Amino acid sequence: MNLTKKTRNALSAVSLIFLSACGESTSSKAGPEYGLTSDFTENELITHLVDQVIKPRHESFSAALAAQEQSLEAYCTTIETQTDSSSELTQVQNDFTALMASWQQIEVMQMTPLSENSAALRNTIYSWPRENSCAVDQDVAFNAEGSVNGQNYDISKRSDTRKGLDAFEYLIYNQNLTHSCSLETGALVGWNQLDENTRKIQRCDFAKVVLSDLKTRSDELQVKWYTADNAYQNELKNGDPRSAINTLGQALFYADYQIKDQKLGMPLGYFNNQCGNAPCAAEVESKHAKLAIKNLQNNLIAFEALFTGKTSEHAADSDEAIGFDDYLQAVGDSETSEVILTALQNAQTQLADIQSDFATALTNQNSDFEKIEALHAQIKVITDQLKTHFITSLSVELPDTSAGDND
Repeated sequence: MNLTKKTRNALSAVSLIFLSACGESTSSKAGPEYGLTSDFTENELITHLVDQVIKPRHESFSAALAAQEQSLEAYCTTIETQTDSSSELTQVQNDFTALMASWQQIEVMQMTPLSENSAALRNTIYSWPRENSCAVDQDVAFNAEGSVNGQNYDISKRSDTRKGLDAFEYLIYNQNLTHSCSLETGALVGWNQLDENTRKIQRCDFAKVVLSDLKTRSDELQVKWYTADNAYQNELKNGDPRSAINTLGQALFYADYQIKDQKLGMPLGYFNNQCGNAPCAAEVESKHAKLAIKNLQNNLIAFEALFTGKTSEHAADSDEAIGFDDYLQAVGDSETSEVILTALQNAQTQLADIQSDFATALTNQNSDFEKIEALHAQIKVITDQLKTHFITSLSVELPDTSAGDND
């Protein structure tokens, strides 16, 4: 709910939320004509974000996995029967685009269920920027053989770079059937000499295993959030509201380390990278499906939803959308909200105007390259506000990933 669109006179009628350094309950008595319920509390904000912003995205990912499972089965059947698979492959890739879009929105909302234990669960689902196509090729062969080092093959015991969305993308987009390893060892010995269809079948079979593991991990995420005895949603909604506000506020800092630095700054050459502080296509996310720009778009969609409370039914400026923009307004810091929302809109406009894929823009350094640089500048405006006025006004702790980072 973006109250910056209400009149200044109306704002003077709103009782400011009392934000104590001791973390006491925060509330504002305001009439519904100002976009607030009779009691605008931290708990109301927390509940809205958990139930209306975060949970639907988890459900969307589960649904996208189910659709992916159906299209993959159809595609693999055409491989096995050696019939034309072009339309089935297109469907698999289209479903993957939707699946990745769904995940990229969850990516922005990395709280304890995904981040605990050094982001163990997150990395089993999506390990980028750690990727290893050779490791995936090895596990295609190990899966076909049925064992690894004398033990039955079990993907749950394999390293993160051998599974997850990264591995699945490689399997369904890379049409080069020659393995990517510099050395042939173990089950991979002689794999390049297998006939083409056998290699396609083995890759498809392993893609099924990867997708099955993704479903297991998605179910695990849902259990941790919603159905476990200590379900995380209950911790947020029923526990200390100041702690929950801090957690939800810190999630917004995905825009800093991950978007600004990892997804944009690293490939742009603003940090030491594989190309030595130069624009570097090798650092771009989603090399095979070329979804880096779409991923960023979905990251910003999720950021906007988490910041404004926007849902599929309620626009950001709706009375029913309760977000951090309202909270900032209520404590008398509407300027920070306005700066963030303006920069966010500018960033989304820049993204929508980029015509080539990220890697091509970096290689050619064309007009799209300049738009990506401008995008980075707008994201920096957002993160500068988060690291200063946002955390000060709402008493949100600066995450470890952003501590000491003033670039």
